[in-house]
Amino acid sequence: MNDSIEERGTMPGIGRRRFLGLALAGTLLAAGCTRSKKTKLTGTQLDGRDSPDFSLTDQHGAPVSLSDFRGKAVALAFIFTNCPDICPLIASQMRAAYDLLPEDRRADVIFLGVTVDPERDTPEALQAFSQRYELDSVDNWHALYGDRQTLEAVWASYGIEATEIAGEVNSHVNGSAAVAKIRHTDAIYLIDQDGKQRSLLHSDVDPQDFADDLKTLAS
Repeated sequence: MNDSIEERGTMPGIGRRRFLGLALAGTLLAAGCTRSKKTKLTGTQLDGRDSPDFSLTDQHGAPVSLSDFRGKAVALAFIFTNCPDICPLIASQMRAAYDLLPEDRRADVIFLGVTVDPERDTPEALQAFSQRYELDSVDNWHALYGDRQTLEAVWASYGIEATEIAGEVNSHVNGSAAVAKIRHTDAIYLIDQDGKQRSLLHSDVDPQDFADDLKTLAS
């Protein structure tokens, strides 16, 4: 045993440098592999509970249920089409994240936007919103609406409070007539292929982190 240790300790210069070089290369390779596979999602880590199912209608009039998308990663947000600030940012983040996904993974990711303004968010308004933020060309984008009673149950199941601010209006937002302002949270839920809630993001998320999280959940 001692002879063997002594032999390694007196390794010729070239052999020793080669050995150390290989060892360093192996370390860097291992580090690279660790960085390439994201192990922790961005945002607030959730407990992996089942994400509440719901059935609504999208901007094209097609019925959509959350459970339709088992086997895919889902980004779920809450929007209204005349929102002047947070909702455009959420929509832009979704489009940017989609663009940053590898092309061969885009079909494995779903983007959902549930309205918090059922009286005003008609299919036509949701289609115009989708076009405005270039989500109309994203096949897996669904802007969802329903009657108020159905939507209130969805909001409650995700902890979303949608409150109309009395006396305040957005005048001619995006070319529309004045409409009431609605206060709501900017939550973006990330849901995995098994329908489990995994992370909670917000509208200020970095699009690359957003895309990386979706890629991880779709893997």
